[in-house]
Amino acid sequence: MKFGVFIRSIGERTERLCLEACEQGVSFDKIRLIKDKYPAYEAYKEMFLLAGKFNYDWYLGLDADTILKRDWYQIAMAKIEEVKNKDYFDFSFSVQDKFLRIIDRGNHFYNGKYTEEALRILEEKTKYTLKPESSICAYIEKESPNFTDSVIGFHGYEQYYKHIFYGFWLRRRRGGDLSKQIKLFNDKNKLKQDKDFFVAEKGWNYGRNILSKIGLNRKINPGECVSILKESPKLLEELGIQEKEELMIDLNSFYEFYHS
Repeated sequence: MKFGVFIRSIGERTERLCLEACEQGVSFDKIRLIKDKYPAYEAYKEMFLLAGKFNYDWYLGLDADTILKRDWYQIAMAKIEEVKNKDYFDFSFSVQDKFLRIIDRGNHFYNGKYTEEALRILEEKTKYTLKPESSICAYIEKESPNFTDSVIGFHGYEQYYKHIFYGFWLRRRRGGDLSKQIKLFNDKNKLKQDKDFFVAEKGWNYGRNILSKIGLNRKINPGECVSILKESPKLLEELGIQEKEELMIDLNSFYEFYHS
């Protein structure tokens, strides 16, 4: 089976570790970094074009803030074998998230059979959506299972403050089920003990303030996301928050600290 990995990065602090974790399952020549593509449509377009070029049977689209476990490849191959006769477009696993515990985030395994169709739908119908992969699924009309019984990696750990701020701004701005986030920010001890949580709350509040001004029915667009992402360093500076240094720990140390 021809299998490849595409890492989508906006300069996450864990980009290097994300790449190294992927190499535990596939060789470096099967991994491609898609970096600094805005809006998200551009990153997905490049991924689908390359997947078609290399004629992958299956491929992984991975966010650079996700560090896969040592045995991720074995977990994924077992599921591909399990679903090979079910004609899925894609599927995903759960991850252990620093802030929200176990969630479905940061990874999608795509069936190469639908690459050409996915690219067509992306360009014709879902170009300006926030989450192209979810929108494409709706048009392809294939079930996309989430394997909640299998945790394939770690998400949101050791990130730059600017990306934490942006991520929680987006969660609040987008709305939806906010129960986990609301519970998180009720824990004042965490906000005091870990600056990541403090910054997350600031991003959350910034999104809430925007909603209070524009109203809940105002849809978010990719351009607004790009603007806030670029503005977040300045917003943090105004709050007196100095950005983190480059991440220097190695992959084994990351696993040891986060109990892989």
